[in-house]
Amino acid sequence: MKRLKNNTALNLISRFAAMASVTLMVVFATACGSAKQNDLSETLQQDAAKDLALFFKQNGNYVASNAFPAVMSAADLYVLRDSNILVIDLRDTDQFASGSVPGAVNLRPDKVIAFFNNDIDANAFDRIVFTDSRGQVAAHVAGIMRLLGFDNVFSVRFGMSGWTKAIAAAGWDLAFGDSLINHISKNPSAELVANHPLPQLSVSGNTPYERVLSRADSLLSGNTTSFLLSFKEVVHHPEKYFVINYVSEEQYLDYGHLEGAVRFTPRQPLVSDDFLSSLPTDKAIVVYCHTGHQSAHLTAYLRMLGYEAYSIIYGANSFMHNALIKSPMPNHYWSEAQRNDFPVTTGQNTNEPSAAPIEIKAVKGGC
Repeated sequence: MKRLKNNTALNLISRFAAMASVTLMVVFATACGSAKQNDLSETLQQDAAKDLALFFKQNGNYVASNAFPAVMSAADLYVLRDSNILVIDLRDTDQFASGSVPGAVNLRPDKVIAFFNNDIDANAFDRIVFTDSRGQVAAHVAGIMRLLGFDNVFSVRFGMSGWTKAIAAAGWDLAFGDSLINHISKNPSAELVANHPLPQLSVSGNTPYERVLSRADSLLSGNTTSFLLSFKEVVHHPEKYFVINYVSEEQYLDYGHLEGAVRFTPRQPLVSDDFLSSLPTDKAIVVYCHTGHQSAHLTAYLRMLGYEAYSIIYGANSFMHNALIKSPMPNHYWSEAQRNDFPVTTGQNTNEPSAAPIEIKAVKGGC
C-alpha cells in the first residue's frame, strides 16, 4: 500500500475547473457586461440550495449514479492493500495508534480538504479509502468528497470493525439489536406531497463551485458525528422527524420498517425536483438503510443542500437485526462473515506479516 504517490499539490479549484466550466459560462453569459460582482453574488445567494442541487446533477450526478454509494468491504481493501491506494483513518490519534490498517494516514475530518488540496495528488491514486471505527463517519466524509468531484474515493463498510476482531468487539459487535423486531410495520409507504420549498442556505462564494467547497468545508469543520441519530430518539419523538427508509420496495415490505417511514428507492429520484420538493424543511429528515452506510452517503448530499438531515446510526441493524438475516445479501447485516483478523499497525511500527494464513471472506451483496 502506497502512502503518497507524489507530493504535487492538487488544487481543488483546478480539479473542478472543467466540471464547473459549463455552469460558469451560463453565469457569465447571463450577467450584464458591467454588472457588479456583488450584485451577481447576491442574486445567486437567494437560490443557493437550488444552485448546488443543479451543480451536483450536472457534474457527476453522484447520488443518482451506479457508483452510489461508494462503499467497499474490509476484505476488498485487504486484497488491494499493495496496489496504488491510499487509506485515510479518521479516528482520533489514540484509537489510530491502538491499531490501524498498515500504511494508513491518520487525519481528522476537518483536515481532509486541506490534505487533498495541499499534500497529495488525489488523481494519482486508483482509490482513496476512508475508514473509522464503525464505518458511519467514513461514509459521510466520503460522500462529501464524492460531491466535490473525487470519484476515486470510497469508505469501508463496517469500518475497522470489519478489519480486526479486536475493534469489532467494542464496535459492531455491540451495535446490532432487535428491540423493535415485534413492532415494525409492513404497511405500504405513504404517498408523498411534492409542495415543499428548498432549504434556506447561506454559503459564501460567487460561483457554484465556490459555494460547494464552502459548504463542504463548513460540514467537515463542525462536529462530524452530529449527523448520526439513534433510532430511540426517532421512536420517542416521531413528530419531530420525517423518516426515509432508503431501500427497495421489496425490502421495505418484506423486512418491515419503522412506523410512518416513507420509502425512497435508492438512486432513482434523488436529484429530481419532485424528490427535493417532497422533503419538508419545517422538521428534520432522518434517513436509514440496512447498515447506515448508504444513508450516511445520502445524508451528506442532503446536508450539502442545507437540510437538517440525520442518518440512523447502524441503520435497521440497530433495532431489527434478525429481520435482516434472511436477506440474500449478507452485507445487509452484521455477522461473523463480516469479522476479519487482518494485520494492523500499532503506534508508528508496522506489524510483521502474520505467519499464519489469513482468511479473506468474500461477502457479496448490496450496501
